Amino acid sequence: MLITRPNLLRTLPSSQKRLDPSVIIQAKKNTRSMTFDRQKQLNSFTIPMFDVIFPHLQEWEKSKAVDMVILKGNGRAFSSGGDIKFLANAVETPSRRPELDHFVDTLHNMLHFAGTMQTPLVSFMNGITFGTGCGLGVLSQFNVATENTKMAMPETRFGHFCDAGSNFFLSRLNGHMGRYIALTSRTLVAEDTLMAGLASHFVPSHQLESLEDSLINMENPSRAAINKQIEAFAVKADHVPFSNTLHGRHREIIDTCFRFDTVGEILRALEKEGSKFSLDAIDQICDGSPLAIALTLEQLRRAAGMSLTECTKMEYNSWQISPFEPDFCEGIDAKMVRKQTPQWVHQTNSTIDRQKDIIAKYFVGPPVKTLKLASKGDYYTSTQARPYGLPTEEEVRQAMLLNNFRSDGDIISWFVKDRNNKFGVGQEVAEIIKREYRWQENEVVEELRQQAAH
Repeated sequence: MLITRPNLLRTLPSSQKRLDPSVIIQAKKNTRSMTFDRQKQLNSFTIPMFDVIFPHLQEWEKSKAVDMVILKGNGRAFSSGGDIKFLANAVETPSRRPELDHFVDTLHNMLHFAGTMQTPLVSFMNGITFGTGCGLGVLSQFNVATENTKMAMPETRFGHFCDAGSNFFLSRLNGHMGRYIALTSRTLVAEDTLMAGLASHFVPSHQLESLEDSLINMENPSRAAINKQIEAFAVKADHVPFSNTLHGRHREIIDTCFRFDTVGEILRALEKEGSKFSLDAIDQICDGSPLAIALTLEQLRRAAGMSLTECTKMEYNSWQISPFEPDFCEGIDAKMVRKQTPQWVHQTNSTIDRQKDIIAKYFVGPPVKTLKLASKGDYYTSTQARPYGLPTEEEVRQAMLLNNFRSDGDIISWFVKDRNNKFGVGQEVAEIIKREYRWQENEVVEELRQQAAH
């Protein structure tokens, strides 16, 4: 049934007198679901949609009658992100600045709130999941991918930095996967989203309806119980993946080349490596705005040691500046309207002065505006979904310290058992072990070089 509580409607702006038809709200037992239904626009988010989504999340978080929230999208997308044509128009039209401010304020407040909710939030990321759609999905406590899932943070190709909470969750992916995803804007599909750490579960799309019914029928579900229920519908350990491109040599290239702290060093490392995968990565990086690429990398470096709240405020502060740079409107107009190659202010990364163009402009001095967050919740380590996804590097390190493993096989077997034979666990732990040994070898070599120099 449709929920139209008067107290929710009173929280909306006076121009919004009814629930937006692009968001379908349903209540079944103690579960509430929200379906994005702007299918022709791939469920891209608008102000009226935000003004339905955010108040409902707040109301459900407070309600004792709600013990789970499910997010999903109709059609080919979960959500393709924010309505970028509206954003470009609002930036170029001074009279629309209040609308832009409302969009940006609500966006950051809503994502932070979703990421700190105590009521279990389950996102069915079935289809295109870009930008803000990716942020909302990944910051949920459970993020379910399917064979139809396509995830990306494509902002740099439109002259903007990677936003929507991505500096927090991308900086916490294993190895340097987050930098690779952000700087290349590559679209990950199907199982690759699980292996990258953007999804906690992989469930065939034909099972989603049955999974939803099963979740709705749970009584007083704990997070552990919800995880177990989703795993019952997830693919098994012997599943043959449709897409499995982020392991082996490709993973080594990502972790070797994207470890550097400047775009120039990353590009040179990729060029030196020279494989098709590396050369493709160079092309993908160079397709974006050099300024946006440099700002995104700087944010990811800083975000690794910041909390979700701190990351949200950092993104919000950058949002007060970045859209008003020429690259933002140029990127959207060139990509979406003219269908041409954008003419960026900086044609290459070599002309960017990190101190002047990035640090001084975006990170020095008081913020232009202060963001007041609705949620006081916060955390540092990772997204709330990580305990239910594939193991993290820190988990593997701790297990190796606390257990007397005799071989790499023992470590892998321990995690496979700990995760109840979850698909992908063995492969990911093996990749982490290889990476740990590689970094240890590099540290030993560097120490020997330093000793020889003296």
